[in-house]
Amino acid sequence: MRAAYLESTGQLVMKDVEKPRITRPDEVLIQVKQVGVCGSEVHAFQGTHPFRHAPVILGHEMAGVVTEVGAAVTDFQPGDRVVVDPQIPCGECEYCKRGDINLCPSKRVLGTQAWTGAFGEYITAPQAATFALPEQLSFSQGSLIEPLTVAVHVAHRAGIGPGTSVVTLGTGSIGGMVCATARALGAGPVIAADIRQHCLDAARERMGATHDFLLPDPNFASQVLELTGGEGADVVVIAADEPALVNLALD
Repeated sequence: MRAAYLESTGQLVMKDVEKPRITRPDEVLIQVKQVGVCGSEVHAFQGTHPFRHAPVILGHEMAGVVTEVGAAVTDFQPGDRVVVDPQIPCGECEYCKRGDINLCPSKRVLGTQAWTGAFGEYITAPQAATFALPEQLSFSQGSLIEPLTVAVHVAHRAGIGPGTSVVTLGTGSIGGMVCATARALGAGPVIAADIRQHCLDAARERMGATHDFLLPDPNFASQVLELTGGEGADVVVIAADEPALVNLALD
């Protein structure tokens, strides 16, 4: 199959590689129809990611179609439209037993040397990590489900609901989805702040932010106080890799 293969830091090439094969009875083979580019893939390309290292086929935000199933697979058949949870925890460690599967030190992650990623034409996945993609969603929308789950998790952990005032510092993909999730849950005001005007435009026009501020803005904290009736925001989400935002959030 053809794949975008990260040969070394900064060297991403298209090449022919061996097509993945089902090796366990609970696995499915999936033809990739759409795949997103996560910031972690950019970091891997730059050689700065902690566990995504060349040589590797990256890609974990994906949607596709099942083309083959293992003998023990009962939930899917060829032709089914699916998305994949890109983490497979061990299920045995203390983190897994208490439900913190994201902290599992032995988990397999899609788009690493341990699990061939979706920058190729096909991937394999366990049935337990595979989920049906509703017909009303496109493959492009399906590839956004994995990052959207991050925003939904943030909202649940922070207790965002009707009337919650929310500030999102950083409105890239994840920050924008936090804004959208907050509005969908009835939050307001939903305030977006970023150093990039185009990200703010997207947050306001397409992702549900009710107010936006271009940073740095010396009056930002006072304006948030005004918008929240002098109370300050109920929830502040930092969705950008900038340590200085911690102090801004506390303000």
